[in-house]
Amino acid sequence: MKRIFLFFTVMLLSSLSFATSVDSTNAVTMLDYEQALNDDDARISLKNNTKELIKDICFNLTYIDMMGQTIDNDNYYKEVNLSPGETKTITLPAFKADESYAYYRSVAKNDQAKTFIVKFELKDYNTPYKLTENEDSVEASSKTTAPYHSNSGFFERWGPIAALGTAVLVAALFLGCYVLVGFLATRKKRSAVLWILISFVTTPFFALLLLLALGTDTSKEE
Repeated sequence: MKRIFLFFTVMLLSSLSFATSVDSTNAVTMLDYEQALNDDDARISLKNNTKELIKDICFNLTYIDMMGQTIDNDNYYKEVNLSPGETKTITLPAFKADESYAYYRSVAKNDQAKTFIVKFELKDYNTPYKLTENEDSVEASSKTTAPYHSNSGFFERWGPIAALGTAVLVAALFLGCYVLVGFLATRKKRSAVLWILISFVTTPFFALLLLLALGTDTSKEE
């Protein structure tokens, strides 16, 4: 009986662990970055790894030289409209284009460019953005302040997680019913494993009623 209870406990903890890992920083990942010498714009390929439409994202790019030293970092906000599993290329202002910087994979052999690599970090997504007084538009500005959250954005973001949490809770209640069937079968001096199997074939509620109707197995008392 203890082993059965331990099994269902592990199953429940695994379900809870899955639920808490849904909202991760890997919801959107960078697949590629392009910026050749003298380019005015950089191009970044982003992939939606979730099962929901991602309308906009806030992210940080850290620019690192070939010696591993951080040169600079910028925060960005972009409207992307990425469907689940979709990859899309968006444009950004080129990094220090006036100083002959270029992405290390975009440099031609004869280019005399200062090469760099990029580290992408997702900060937030599906968050309505509020412009500051110093910003004329979202697309024109590369640096941002903290995103503004509205009530609609909150429910749109956390609604699926709340639904998943409810599903996990219902699953936990069902697991609890199976554990209760095993416990009652033991109290009635009957096989816990057999009655748990019966509850799988029928329902835990039916198995509990049947156990109560049959009562204790008196043959084992003798």
